[in-house]
Amino acid sequence: MQFVPGAGLIAASARGVPPASVIRPTDRTSLLAALAGARAPVLVAGGTHLAAEYLTGLRPSTLVGLDRVDELARIDIDTAEIRLGAALTHAAGANDPALCRLLPGFADAWRSIANVRVRHWATIGGNLMALCTRYEMSLLLTALDARLRFLAPDGGFIERAPADLWNPAQPTPALLHHIAIARRPGLAFAYRRELRPVVTLAVCRDAAGDRAAIATEYLPPVLLPDANIAALPTDFADPVSSAWYLRRAGGVLLARAIADLDRSR
Repeated sequence: MQFVPGAGLIAASARGVPPASVIRPTDRTSLLAALAGARAPVLVAGGTHLAAEYLTGLRPSTLVGLDRVDELARIDIDTAEIRLGAALTHAAGANDPALCRLLPGFADAWRSIANVRVRHWATIGGNLMALCTRYEMSLLLTALDARLRFLAPDGGFIERAPADLWNPAQPTPALLHHIAIARRPGLAFAYRRELRPVVTLAVCRDAAGDRAAIATEYLPPVLLPDANIAALPTDFADPVSSAWYLRRAGGVLLARAIADLDRSR
């Protein structure tokens, strides 16, 4: 630790962070202006992943804080969909009374992410946009058939599926604004993570049937239409587990998740 006049005690790790310009917009207009005016800006919400990125060599020249843009931290619900702001923290989102009532299985799954300290800072958007296969929100939202809505330069929205984030041929817009979950009849959700990080699996049920998504610490989510483990690609394997094992383990988690949904009826 070192005492810095006007700042107090500063940890050595903080002293080692290179200087950067910080912009903290307060609304959508100033946010768009900041993104347009800065060179290669790095967005900051909770900052938990950014801290890890600094350790791996990230040296941004401009940081754009999202913490003062209130619309990014809202939950909006109407008869058609649930909209989760990208800067919504895990703790705030998972414990929202309306979300817990409408989609308790998803709220329970969200509440299981990370630890208490991280959940009160890290955000749903940061979890997605970090593009880390070990982060769980991409899997949950793939199973839910959620839509990701990015802020366009003209103030409108560009819509993507969670799977598009992992497609290098599909350019990702700069700023995730919110995640939309359609309120379909009979919507229910179950998540099994007891074998994490080896394999995790989520199942979404609605009037059209069941759909599942499966992932590992090293592999992005794969959608299983009709919640059928036979749809898993034969080459779904990673440096830790074989395709045979992941199919068998995934089948067990799938059966458990479907049993959870049956019990919750």
